Amino acid sequence: ATMSTPLFPDYQERLLEGLFYEGIRRWRDEEAPDELRVVAAEKIEEAYRQGAVALSLAGLKLTSLPAEMNCLSKLESLDLNKNRLATLPQNMTDLVQLKSLGLSENCLEVLPECLKHFVNLELLRLDSNQLIALSEPLWTLENLRSLSVTHNLITMLPHLASKLVADLK
Repeated sequence: ATMSTPLFPDYQERLLEGLFYEGIRRWRDEEAPDELRVVAAEKIEEAYRQGAVALSLAGLKLTSLPAEMNCLSKLESLDLNKNRLATLPQNMTDLVQLKSLGLSENCLEVLPECLKHFVNLELLRLDSNQLIALSEPLWTLENLRSLSVTHNLITMLPHLASKLVADLK
């Protein structure tokens, strides 16, 4: 006989939740004790518990983000301005509700690949990084209405970037 309902319907959900919190704690503790990283971990956990649509981790001097950020799939606004991020976790592919992303004043030299998955992104702030070019992840963002890239190292716009700029409404 096959069972159409699991014996413990909440088991899988509780297991995933446990893995989420374990991952956040591992990320929090992977470097020397850092009270700003602890604050970030608490904010991420709170956003997860509440199913938050907005999260600000601005100004926390973060050099990385936990892979578990991908579990915050209801986020529409993510503020990562004023950190020390050189990239974003590659697995951040489920943040498809994201409409606003702030990455100004970080250490980005190239655009994170995961950007191409943020299909509903309307506002992207990349000011004051170390970007030398606008690249492929941007070309797929059909809903992008505002792109800010001042104070970077960009010296020329490729043909596709020119089209993107022309398409911004």
